Parts: sequence; C-alpha cells; structure tokens
Amino acid sequence: MKLAIEEAEKCLSEDDEIHPMVGVVIVKDGGVLVSAHRNENQKGSHAEFMAFKKAREASLDVRGATLYTTLEPCTYRNKPDFFPCSEHIANESISEVVIGMLDANPRIRGNGVNYLRKNRVAVNAIGILEEEILGLNSDYVKKYQQQ
Repeated sequence: MKLAIEEAEKCLSEDDEIHPMVGVVIVKDGGVLVSAHRNENQKGSHAEFMAFKKAREASLDVRGATLYTTLEPCTYRNKPDFFPCSEHIANESISEVVIGMLDANPRIRGNGVNYLRKNRVAVNAIGILEEEILGLNSDYVKKYQQQ
C-alpha cells in the first residue's frame, strides 16, 4: 500500500474540480507487475485503467494478481464510453483487491466493494494506511461531507 500511496502522491488534477488522489499497484508472485496513478495520461483516466493499460502494453499477465488501491474502485463513470474501475478489475481476473479507504462519494461508497465481491474478487482488507490516504484526500472527503 505504501507504493500505491507513492503513486497517489503523483496525481495532478485535470481541471478545476476536486478529484481524489489515487494510486494502484498490481502484485503477482511476490513482485510488482505495474503501478499507476489517476490522471497519469493527463486525460483524467483512473489509476486502475492506467495500470491495466500499462500491463497490456508490456504483455504482462495480471490474472490472479492482487491489486492495491488507495481508494475503493469506482462503479460508474461520467463519461459513457468509459468502464467503471470495478468492472475492469473483475474483467481482468484480478483475484484480490486491497483498499486503502472507501470512497467518500455516496454513489460509490461500498458499491465498489460489493461489486467486486459479487464478481468473485476477494476484498479482505479495507482501511490499510487509511489515515495517510485521508490526508492526501482531505479536500475530496470534505467535498462530500458538505453535500
């Protein structure tokens, strides 16, 4: 999770809105396959999407891997031609997801975890290094607390 936090710290917002800082690391057979962060491509892409894109480009097999993410994977996207991260994770046959914090957005909070579990992806750890991740995302959390 520390590596995922390091990735999250690299995030830059793509517009004037408040977005979460998200980092992802995919691990398999005791080694890191790939890591990524939100908006890594300067197009607002989510960290999970970027990690899978990098894995495909490097011909890496992520099936059966564990994915560490600082934020619960999304279950909807504002852009109709983009798949939610939770669907990407299930479609890529990731076996386990470790989550740093649940999403503050009430449309996602808990739904990402539920989607993954319903689609046979283990979610056995939530809240790993959560205080540190909350520090990175304090503005994002406040945004939803005010609604």
